[in-house]
Amino acid sequence: MWFPRVESPEDIVCAALPAELAAGEVFALLHDPSAVEWQERVGVVGAKDGSAKATTRLLSVGDWVLKTDVAQAAEREAVLEAMRAQAERARSLGIWHPSKHWFAMRAGEAWLPLTVCRRLVTLRETPSAGARLAHVARMIAVGAGVSRTHAIGLDLNPSNFAREPGEDHLYYLDDEVYGPLSGRDLGACAASRIPEEPRADDATWRTFGRKVAEAVIEGGSSHDDLGGLLSGANRYPLTPAFDASRRALVEGVRSATWRAQPKARTLLFADVHANLPALQATLARARELGADSYIFLGDAIGYGPHPSEVLEILADLPSALLIQGNHDYAVATGDTDGMNRLATECIQWTQSMVSREEREWLCSLPTEHAEGSWSALHGAPIDPRRFNAYVYEMTYQDNLAAVQEAEKTVCFFGHTHVPNVYRRTGTRDEKILRPSRTQIVPGSHHLINPGSVGQPRDGNSTASFAIWDHQAAEVTFHRVGYPLDITISALKKAGLPADLGYRLELGR
Repeated sequence: MWFPRVESPEDIVCAALPAELAAGEVFALLHDPSAVEWQERVGVVGAKDGSAKATTRLLSVGDWVLKTDVAQAAEREAVLEAMRAQAERARSLGIWHPSKHWFAMRAGEAWLPLTVCRRLVTLRETPSAGARLAHVARMIAVGAGVSRTHAIGLDLNPSNFAREPGEDHLYYLDDEVYGPLSGRDLGACAASRIPEEPRADDATWRTFGRKVAEAVIEGGSSHDDLGGLLSGANRYPLTPAFDASRRALVEGVRSATWRAQPKARTLLFADVHANLPALQATLARARELGADSYIFLGDAIGYGPHPSEVLEILADLPSALLIQGNHDYAVATGDTDGMNRLATECIQWTQSMVSREEREWLCSLPTEHAEGSWSALHGAPIDPRRFNAYVYEMTYQDNLAAVQEAEKTVCFFGHTHVPNVYRRTGTRDEKILRPSRTQIVPGSHHLINPGSVGQPRDGNSTASFAIWDHQAAEVTFHRVGYPLDITISALKKAGLPADLGYRLELGR
């Protein structure tokens, strides 16, 4: 017999009372002629129910499932002590089914742990992909809650969670617990479902991503937890066949992290252009200023020496809206039509440095976002592509007209690398070319550019950004210095044109 043989009822000892089954009843289950050994559920990997441990032994008898691990053979008291500890943990955590009980059993000369639990419906046994993923989102919420409250990690696998037929409450099946889970662990768990649900469409993955993020947010997760959630989802290893599903999942996560949390102060920033030190300094200063959300207005890369590092940071920003710029599009597609020699040379170098996944990610970014009374884009509202045309002296009035026609109070934009504000109040248009603070006036229409983080062109070499205070309805403009020498040294090491370093020093 594959499951260990127990010779008499005296060879079974209950580790924790009260127990629904007495030792004699457990002995009878072990010797029931209808018992089925689940050998096919041991040592399994991938989309199968069971245990990955080859030393696990599973026995199904009527409404009960019995489980032991032959690798945990020990002296009688040592096994009992371990099982008592598990029973005490079960009482404190409340994540195992109430029918689960812990025993020690003697098989031959060895004593082994034995658990007995009612037969439950595992998440993998849920018939439809949508319903399965809804349960998995709740599983992740349970894991996040236990980790946050008790500093204990659960093995978040659909084989390890189950429910009673017709009920939604989830129970943990595994006996093992681990160290606390990070946000990145939760994101990786979500992305790991993708290969197991090949028939799920993009809409299903977006819904799943949103539900996962909402569950994590509802549990009171921190800023870092949400960033880790995105990081884990973005970086879980998947083959190219699953790129579209991953993007949909991440889109769902990001939409939830943006919409679910109230926003007090939003960082507005644009034109990082692969300048990592400038981005790091900007984010650090923005957090000091109380930024709790982010609107990135395009051109993450191009010109600068740190494309992958910048993309990694942006991809992991929680509560963020990310817009595609013309350089992002050019790197993603290879289309440099209309770009000058310097920009084209930098695009070609950048393409050689970023991965296919990073290009796909850039390609997935939207060119515009509209929400309530405001919108965000990279270039100009009058441009059908939203990232080629500029808002400047000759075009700002036409662009204000487009904002007015769209019935928006404000449009945030980048592309010019110069912080400025254009406002239309009635028939009066005004230009604020070196703004420090501007009020968003109801009934007026605004174009607001926070300047460039990674390549300013207003004669100031420090990184430029803005903070949108939602309650005060105002935007404040800020500058922060950064170790320019690090970026210039990296430009030289990469073999990029020397003109790029001169422009950074001059702020031109």
